[in-house]
Amino acid sequence: MMDVLMNSVFMTVGPCLVIGVAFGVAALAKRNQVISFDDAKLIWTMHTKDSGCNQRKWQIIKRKKNKIVGFRCECGYEYKQKRPLFL
Repeated sequence: MMDVLMNSVFMTVGPCLVIGVAFGVAALAKRNQVISFDDAKLIWTMHTKDSGCNQRKWQIIKRKKNKIVGFRCECGYEYKQKRPLFL
């Protein structure tokens, strides 16, 4: 009797755990998303106002084919636009 009960519990809980782990891994997998120069400048401006950063220079972070994916501020703040890989 106990074997049947344990077997049925593992048959229902086991697949749920596997599916949950798969969704968790898929949610963590991210890729860089291209943004425009104006978007990067706007986000940098919001960073300077929200954090009280008084640095005046920032660098664009580029990836393949010179596409902009984020920026780096002189204060050390780094922003990269990321999107989920599977959604």
